[in-house]
Amino acid sequence: MVMKFGCAFFGMHPSCRDFFKQVQSDWEETNEMSPRFIQHKPDTGLSGDDIVNLLEGFFTVDEWNSFFTEFTDTVMADYNWRYGVNTVSTLSGLPVSKASVVATLAGDSTLSLAGAMKPGQVMNVQVVATSSLTATLPTASGWMLMDEDLLELSAGDVAEINIWCTGAGLYSVKTAIKL
Repeated sequence: MVMKFGCAFFGMHPSCRDFFKQVQSDWEETNEMSPRFIQHKPDTGLSGDDIVNLLEGFFTVDEWNSFFTEFTDTVMADYNWRYGVNTVSTLSGLPVSKASVVATLAGDSTLSLAGAMKPGQVMNVQVVATSSLTATLPTASGWMLMDEDLLELSAGDVAEINIWCTGAGLYSVKTAIKL
């Protein structure tokens, strides 16, 4: 899909400064006191329907809806990744649907992921030990450990594991233990 329009298409100054005011405006609003009306919007004489008609030859409604759906899904997936916490009782098969994980462990556990993280994503795992245990970190190809490969924890200890996906199937791991 090729979008063939820019600020000049709408008959505006090429600086586009007014374009951004325009897209925030309600085209049909005439009440200058309304928050939907922007006083300095250019008077192009075009209604919302006029713009739809002008853009009709550049992409179809289905193409626009497909783009908008994909864009919305991407934004919501990112939002869902960033906010919220997964709570688990093992480090094995950590879910990759949230950037934050709290793992309350009662015994030894080995870190692994339930799926692949996307390059650039960072997951922080808080480990709370309810008994003495060992948390083993992966040393396989694709995993680069910046410090320890084993975390020896006593009951009540809290540790953090930071997992940064640096590329497809590539992970950099750092750890910290509360003293």
